[in-house]
Amino acid sequence: MTDNIKYDRDYFNSSYKRWYAGLSLEAKTELNHAKHLVKMKRIHGDAYKPRIMLSTMTPDELIAHKREGYKKANARRKINNPDKTKANKSMYKARERIGNKEGCFNKADVLKMLAIQKNKCAFCYCDIKDIYHLDHIIPLSKNGTNCPSNIQLLCPKCNVTKSDKLLYLI
Repeated sequence: MTDNIKYDRDYFNSSYKRWYAGLSLEAKTELNHAKHLVKMKRIHGDAYKPRIMLSTMTPDELIAHKREGYKKANARRKINNPDKTKANKSMYKARERIGNKEGCFNKADVLKMLAIQKNKCAFCYCDIKDIYHLDHIIPLSKNGTNCPSNIQLLCPKCNVTKSDKLLYLI
């Protein structure tokens, strides 16, 4: 009995492949969409709603459709990650405050500071000739400025340790 079933399955597969090979690209696409729809309805039941055919949309409709999806995903993200949302909001506000700070420094100022510090970290005096971080002596979050006089060069370890603290060396 099983031999007959296997033979019939093989015959069906080969004839199906021949039939499928003769279809146009549009017909194959439509058939694959129908198969996918049946599969998803079997898995998810009546709750499954197929996506809109994106190829039938105008560019403006497509942009609006994607924007709506982004809004929904962003709302879900805010609900599922309240801590990250709070941190991002505080970071955004901090950047708004920082954006209005006076003063600016350039590469020449940094090279001059490197020469003044003799290629040494301002805290631990290790060699920083190759790798160094720019640090604000008075952090921007504590109303510091971007003036060259408020900049120092630190090794990565010291800068990460310092974070946005006020540390004064005497």
